[in-house]
Amino acid sequence: MLQNEVPTHDWLVLDNTPSIWQPSIDVSVSLTPENEIVMQKLIDFVRYSHTPQKNNPNKIKPAVGLSAPQIGHNLKMYYIRIEETAAETVDKKIIEHAMINPKIIGKSEQIACIEEGEVCFSVRNNQ
Repeated sequence: MLQNEVPTHDWLVLDNTPSIWQPSIDVSVSLTPENEIVMQKLIDFVRYSHTPQKNNPNKIKPAVGLSAPQIGHNLKMYYIRIEETAAETVDKKIIEHAMINPKIIGKSEQIACIEEGEVCFSVRNNQ
């Protein structure tokens, strides 16, 4: 754990909460201590969701990513964790990215999905 709290569903802001629809603000590249805690919470939540022996009592579904507004901070920050399996060797590789002030610079028409399914943690029925 990068911070002191155990991730739970109580951290999550649901889609019917007005704050989640408000614009997020840019974050200084040199993170303040408060913003560093927000990023640590994002990382801990996603990583914790992939650790069944710790996560079992909380029953958080494995997360691909989480953004700061989803835990109550309207900051342009998110964290993603992608697990890839090489078809020929079945070796697993984990790719992790902690991002601040991301910009969409391209797009693809290719459709992709995660084999286990996808959910949004801010939608109540998906928790």
